[in-house]
Amino acid sequence: MAFRQQSRDPEWQAQILAMPLDQRLELASSLRMQSGDANAKKADAIMDVTHDEVVAMMEKHGVTTMIHGHTHRPKVHDLTVEDVPAKRFVLGDWDTRHGWDIVVEKTDHTVPRLRQFPLNNPPSP
Repeated sequence: MAFRQQSRDPEWQAQILAMPLDQRLELASSLRMQSGDANAKKADAIMDVTHDEVVAMMEKHGVTTMIHGHTHRPKVHDLTVEDVPAKRFVLGDWDTRHGWDIVVEKTDHTVPRLRQFPLNNPPSP
């Protein structure tokens, strides 16, 4: 949150944009590495949404499947919502080599699957 506030400051943006491109790329790489290291050491409880809130939202909206953006912990979670089996799909964080999506095969419309794929060979639609 502190970085978000800093990066939205017009003076900070002007200072960064005044740097040569190679320095900006090096800074971005360094910040990504620091973020990844910090996130790897954080507890699941602060890197993910809470189970109770997920169930409450799913109950509120009457759904049994939730797909949401990454929390640095890609996974398919089995849940129970109002005594009905449910699933929460967490997409992974894209990087320079891999992306994530949800696949629903034409032959089996009821079983979505979380998939990581290489960006240099993405799946066809």
